[in-house]
Amino acid sequence: SGETKATAWAKIEAVAGSYALDLTVDGNPVHMDAKDIALTCTKEKFMAGADALEAGTEADFSRVISFNDGKLRLLLGRKLNKPSKDAAIVYDEASGQYVLEAHEEGLKTDQNALAVSLKDTIRSLTPELSVTGFAEVLTPTWSADAPESQAVLEQVNKMLLVELSYSFSTSESTNAHEIPAETLRSFVSLGDDGFTPCVNQE
Repeated sequence: SGETKATAWAKIEAVAGSYALDLTVDGNPVHMDAKDIALTCTKEKFMAGADALEAGTEADFSRVISFNDGKLRLLLGRKLNKPSKDAAIVYDEASGQYVLEAHEEGLKTDQNALAVSLKDTIRSLTPELSVTGFAEVLTPTWSADAPESQAVLEQVNKMLLVELSYSFSTSESTNAHEIPAETLRSFVSLGDDGFTPCVNQE
């Protein structure tokens, strides 16, 4: 490099201290910096490698940069793994009807294999990397745009529009009573699966 050992070390130490990696895993962005993975650089190991170069022998700089492998795996697992979320039919007080909440796709990543593949990238202080083949998209069971979801939504909202009244007579008069809409709504619910309209018989 044409640097002295001291100036070369100072530059490496500065870059390592501010190191950050912008990683893209199968289209999913992950940002990490030196603190996230406890990245450090060791002067003694660098100087030993530089001395070997001066002496004309084989130099080993592979251990100058080190990081916490466990922290790296935890970070990857936290940012690249999430469960899928089914669409849900929920009652909206403001509109007085059931509405459909959107589904969310999940992500499953082999963070252990990914961490192994990143060792040389991090030790060489590479700032950007894009990899594929580590993440799998998890598809929810219930999708908001599925015809079945729309059909259930329509059915359960029709149940809320039903008007019910009952009457009973005595020898003197006949009395009619209408069941309030809010009472009828309390009769209607969705089953344990969240997608089967039903009426509370009790």
